[in-house]
Amino acid sequence: MNPFKIISNLRNCSSITINGKATNCNIVGDGCDIIIDGNHVVINGNSIEVNDKIININITGNVDDIENCHNVKVTGNAHDINTGSGDIEVGGDVSGNVQTGSGDVEVGGSVGGNIRTGSGDVSVGR
Repeated sequence: MNPFKIISNLRNCSSITINGKATNCNIVGDGCDIIIDGNHVVINGNSIEVNDKIININITGNVDDIENCHNVKVTGNAHDINTGSGDIEVGGDVSGNVQTGSGDVEVGGSVGGNIRTGSGDVSVGR
């Protein structure tokens, strides 16, 4: 399996949790990427072993793009989010699009683009 980026350009991030495992992430400004390759999750060069097929990611902070992950929760704002299948929860605003093949979408703020889900509930705060 070729590695692929799932989350790009985390900003002002204070914590990232992968399947319940907290990581040390104090990012001020721009520039953290998360890459997945099989059961290895790499956060700015630091590898975390994940023994689960489904990877759940919780981010305390803001993020530009999220692609190809399962369940994701962002307490801050995001630009574009696209999961193949999984729930999406964003506490703040999404300035772009939100798409999941199957899963619920919950955005606490506003969405600047489109929301698409093949099956699931959609909730937008404003």
